[in-house]
Amino acid sequence: MKSFFKKIITIILTLIAKGILWRHNPRVIAVTGSVGKTSTKDAIYTVLKGQGSVRRSDKSFNSELGVPLSIIGASSGWNNPFAWLGVIASGIFQILEPRGSYPKTLVLEVGADRPGDISSIAKWIKPHVVVITRLPEIPVHIEFFPTLESLIEEKLSLAKGLRKEGTLVLNADDHRVLAAKEKMHAKTVTYGLNPDADIRASNLQLLAPGEIFAEGGLTFKLEFDGKSLPVTLPNIYSETFVTVALAALTVAYVSDVNMIAAIGDLALYETPPGRVRLIPGLNETVLIDDSYNSSPTACEAGLHMLRDIPFGKRKIAMLGDMLELGKHTNDAHIEIGRVAKDCADVLITVGLRAKEFAVGARKSKMNEKKIIECADAHEAAETYAEMRKAGDIVYIKGSQSMRMENAVKMLMAEPEKASKLLVRQETEWEG
Repeated sequence: MKSFFKKIITIILTLIAKGILWRHNPRVIAVTGSVGKTSTKDAIYTVLKGQGSVRRSDKSFNSELGVPLSIIGASSGWNNPFAWLGVIASGIFQILEPRGSYPKTLVLEVGADRPGDISSIAKWIKPHVVVITRLPEIPVHIEFFPTLESLIEEKLSLAKGLRKEGTLVLNADDHRVLAAKEKMHAKTVTYGLNPDADIRASNLQLLAPGEIFAEGGLTFKLEFDGKSLPVTLPNIYSETFVTVALAALTVAYVSDVNMIAAIGDLALYETPPGRVRLIPGLNETVLIDDSYNSSPTACEAGLHMLRDIPFGKRKIAMLGDMLELGKHTNDAHIEIGRVAKDCADVLITVGLRAKEFAVGARKSKMNEKKIIECADAHEAAETYAEMRKAGDIVYIKGSQSMRMENAVKMLMAEPEKASKLLVRQETEWEG
């Protein structure tokens, strides 16, 4: 019954969203990939919002239901039929509003859980700009696709919906993404560390707080059209965010936004809840909250960030199960365990599948006393609290259903700020 109700709501909201697009004809920027979609979407919004009225996907509303909700600008009604009636009424009202009253630009995240998810959405949103971030070896959701190639084709299908005058923005550091340049007959602009990229980054530096600038963070040089401009990302310590920043600046570039202004706006970017957000912990510790979700590529990048972060004393990795990996599950967890051995002083595993993290760490000769296995996020937080030391940096990550944000909440210095700082704090997620 619940599934049938959701299907009906999705059909109704999709029709309304189509009506809104027909009525107001906003410029649509669509973002997909297997890593960094939400962060990239939010960074694009950050550099464009000063240019006029812009609406972005709320949170990670990237599904067949989430995309229409984003276009309507509404939150999920969850299991409340009256809330859904309110969403429907709001959407119909927007169709009837005068032209010019709706946002001029939409920044939409588009994801794929199953075959056909993206291709069906691409047919009707008809984006002006498509951004493809990264397609790793073992993406999340691959268990629902027969092959990696079929998942990649689904992601790339977003570009097939691109308008004739549209622009394809591709990550030049991923050969699978870059291959789309040859497949798609569209104007293409590339970004990345690749020296052949149209928009490039060089001279990357991670700076501790007080080193050159007060907040600390990431700096690099932006290179394009023979120009070189400095970029600063305060409180950002993951080098993977360079590609997020480059994607956003590339969209600014193809949107004819002044690049100096875009760089200035980007310095105001804040990582979304649950995505590599630094949060003060109890007893002079720092929590790196990366609890939104997990995949092998993202988890490996997070561990490298933990290793390279230019401050702190002891490095702790608290890692929960990585789900939806199908036949790759065991091998992927073991490999991340091997990576953790070289990036963390202590490894805390959370969940049944995460026991394979411990297997990989042991195979790499990590000290047995530095490996702790826990059943859930609550136990992991309590276990770490007993061994906590001032100066610890704690990296916390796991798939959504592992609810690793609960560990963050237990360990943060100001849990009263959880509703603002952490992911999944709505009442519907309680329990």
